Amino acid sequence: RADEVMDEVSSKWSGSQTLAGPVLVIPYRKIERTESRQGETQTREVTDYAFFLPASLKINGDLNPQVLHRGIFDIAVYESTLTIEAVFNAPDFASLGIAPESVLWPDARMAAGISDLRGISDTPKFQSGAKALDVEPSNDIGYNYHGLKQTADGTSVLLATGVQAPLKWQTAADFQGAATIRLSLKGSDVLRFLPFGKFTELSLRGPWPDPSFEGEFLPTTRKISKEDFEATWKVLHFNRPYPQQWLEKDRTLETYDMSTRLIIPADQY
Repeated sequence: RADEVMDEVSSKWSGSQTLAGPVLVIPYRKIERTESRQGETQTREVTDYAFFLPASLKINGDLNPQVLHRGIFDIAVYESTLTIEAVFNAPDFASLGIAPESVLWPDARMAAGISDLRGISDTPKFQSGAKALDVEPSNDIGYNYHGLKQTADGTSVLLATGVQAPLKWQTAADFQGAATIRLSLKGSDVLRFLPFGKFTELSLRGPWPDPSFEGEFLPTTRKISKEDFEATWKVLHFNRPYPQQWLEKDRTLETYDMSTRLIIPADQY
């Protein structure tokens, strides 16, 4: 019954959140060859996508938890304010076997995965260099995250939704490596981050005395008092099993995350 109440409250407030990104998504043209039933080879030009992760990723987060009540049950939820600073290296299309003239720079975009879009409580602010970008929601950001929802039945959850912003680059000369995202995000129970940077640093703090640090990476430093907590993670790309760039449209990212769960140590039971 407690799990049912948690799901009911989460369905109205917002579920546990997983944040993945940002990532550069740059389309390119390629020739696709198919063979007909008669044995003839046919060619056509199609659009595919290349994905690039940041060389460095710094996330600063302030967590504002609160306890909601439903009957005899207490449910921990939170609001968060997140500042994400990413630095991308110039995309190396040659290493992916893509000719420079095939790259469709005007259609490049920056995307970030958010598991529950209902939790966005203010318009996300994306910035590339000094330029503000227009942001829109998306259910096709080009990569999937298979995590494990912490329930008795071990239900698998899939992250493929998020927000994206057209970069409006015309040529390779317009590339800007520095990007900033400011995000206000609500959620329940758990807040997760994926270490997308070649070097990822996460700092999270909030007025909650009982955080539980989970996921594949524990904090490098932590400070917990009777009033609040503060924790910092540092992760290298050597520590997680996916590359800095890829071409597959539906790349699956394994369960490698940094998680903070809001524990209520003395519940109704």
